[in-house]
Amino acid sequence: MIAILSAIAWPAYLSMSSKARQTEARNTMGVINRSQLGFYQEESRFADSISELVFGIPVVTENYTYKDAYTGGTPGLIDNTSIPAATFLFANPQDTLAVKDYGAGVVLYSANGVVTLKSIVCEEQLTAANIPLEVIDGSGSFSQGGMQLNPAATFDADATRCDGVHYKTVLTDR
Repeated sequence: MIAILSAIAWPAYLSMSSKARQTEARNTMGVINRSQLGFYQEESRFADSISELVFGIPVVTENYTYKDAYTGGTPGLIDNTSIPAATFLFANPQDTLAVKDYGAGVVLYSANGVVTLKSIVCEEQLTAANIPLEVIDGSGSFSQGGMQLNPAATFDADATRCDGVHYKTVLTDR
C-alpha cells in the first residue's frame, strides 16, 4: 500500500520541486529586467553587470547560473555590440534535466517619435530540450529558437518576442 502511494506521489513531488526551482529564475530575471529599465531611465545606458543593478542578487545559485551567453560565457550581463539598444542575459540551469532554460532582455526602440523601453523573459517550452536560445534583432529569423529584441520596431509586438515554438513568453513589462 505504501509503495503504491509512493509511486503516485513521487512524480508529483518532482514536478512541483522543478516548478519551484524555475520560479527562482523567472523571478530573478524579472527583477533584473525591471532594474535595467530603471537604470536606463536614470543613467541613459544599460548596466554592465548585475551587481551594478541590484544589490544582493547572486550570479550563481544552487539552481541557476545567470550568464551573458547561453553556454559558457561569464556570469553577468552581455556586453551587447550586435544589438546596441538592447541588453540580455541567460539563466542556465545547474541540472539541465530537471529545470528549464530562460532568457531575458530589454530593448530601447522609437515609434512615432516616442522612445520606449520594453522587457521580456522567455522560458524553454520543454525541460531538458536544451535548445540554444538565440537573440536576434528583428532583421533575421531563428535557426532554432530564441528571443527577438528589435530596436527598429515600430510597435510593441515587434519590439520583443519569444519564438513561440521552443521558447514562450512568461514575463513582459506590459
